[in-house]
Amino acid sequence: MTLSTTMSRRAGLPLVWVLVFILVFVLVWSLCIGTATAWAQTAPNAAAGTAADGAADAAADGTANAGPATPLAQADPDSRQRRGSERRAEAERFFRAAEQAYNSGQYSVAAELFEEAYGLLPLPAIAFSMAQAYRLQYFIDRKPGNLVRAIDLYRTYIGEVDKGGRRDDATANLSQLEPIRLRLEAAGQLGDIRRRLQRRTQLMVTAQVEGAYATVGDVSGEVPLVVEVEPGNHQVEVTAEGYFPAAETAVAVKGQFIAIEVEMQAKPSELTVRSEGGARIAVNGRPLGRTPLAQPLELSAGKHFVTVSKRGRNPWSTEITSDNGEVLVLEAKLAVTTRRRASYWVLAGAGVTLSAAAAFGALAWDTDRDMAPYEERLRDESLYADEYQRYQRLRDRRDTRLRLGYGLAGGSAAIALIGGLLYWFDNPPVSGQNRASVSGNADAASSVSEQVPRARSSSPYGATRITPVIDRQVTGFAVTACF
Repeated sequence: MTLSTTMSRRAGLPLVWVLVFILVFVLVWSLCIGTATAWAQTAPNAAAGTAADGAADAAADGTANAGPATPLAQADPDSRQRRGSERRAEAERFFRAAEQAYNSGQYSVAAELFEEAYGLLPLPAIAFSMAQAYRLQYFIDRKPGNLVRAIDLYRTYIGEVDKGGRRDDATANLSQLEPIRLRLEAAGQLGDIRRRLQRRTQLMVTAQVEGAYATVGDVSGEVPLVVEVEPGNHQVEVTAEGYFPAAETAVAVKGQFIAIEVEMQAKPSELTVRSEGGARIAVNGRPLGRTPLAQPLELSAGKHFVTVSKRGRNPWSTEITSDNGEVLVLEAKLAVTTRRRASYWVLAGAGVTLSAAAAFGALAWDTDRDMAPYEERLRDESLYADEYQRYQRLRDRRDTRLRLGYGLAGGSAAIALIGGLLYWFDNPPVSGQNRASVSGNADAASSVSEQVPRARSSSPYGATRITPVIDRQVTGFAVTACF
């Protein structure tokens, strides 16, 4: 008992020291945190005072720096990279919209969008594209400002690109535009013309869908759509064939060019498959239901491999190409397999064999009735020799008919089993060969009713042979098949 008490006291001493150590550590940590917080609160004021004193001394000496207080090199690298990525993404958005406008022949809109992209990301390639837009727009409206701007941009591109690129094209276009500019100057039509950008309040609506139409207020047109609006909120709606309508609220800021890119959701194509009831439908190897379908299948745009299969039927397959919002109708006619036809014949043979067994059973029963009087007399031992011989013949005849009946009954059961196996395991695999192709459109549904032929192969599938066998000891059918 004493030893136990001593051990418990010795074991309790380290725990006390651990608690003391933790308490001291918490106190020291609290003092450190408090000191750091107080220093952080007083440091900005001291730094501000020092900076203010330094600025006052510099102003008094006339040596104050006229540039920004914090050089760009001292800014946060992550924030600079983030701002650069945002500006580049915005410039790419303007460039994509300008490219759409340029390809659709809206050169004035394209030039304005290229201006916005160039202001964010002044690359020589953007300058060349902008010059192209201004050049083509000049030949449409003959405004000298477009001519002068195109010439300036071509010169900028040639000055920044030493060789390669589109330098030859820029030189050739300059050789075409410079004489026109000289003639306009000689005629006094240019004067002291300088292109001044008038900052207007505009909204630009774009969408990454070809042929989309945008509506802003009473103005509508193909994207990219640039509309001059009043500052404030404006409802933007975009529609496109094969896509769900999209609507957004855009905020126009006075004197600024605001770009809105509307994301559109594609409509799924609808597929209806018509075939006999219970057929399995799979698209791209994925089971999607059985016929009849409660509702059409929704598919994404593109190519799809559709298969229709059913037990006892040759699989039907086809490849379709669907577009957004398209409606397709497929009619699959399934042909009965050779194995299923063979199973019908085998089961019919089992029925015939069973009928023959029943017939022999009836004959054996009739023969047994003829034997009844002889058997009664035989128990009394009163048969004559000729009667006993007749009794023996009747008994042999009865036994032979019974054996034939039993054999035919067993054969019928075996044949019925084979027919059932042929019937039940008749589930042909779906082959990806010999596909038929079909594509529809949104206005009219396409229908396919041709059966896809099966490719011949060396596989024994479907090769079922039924051979009748008649021997002294065996009577029936030999069935050879591959399961």
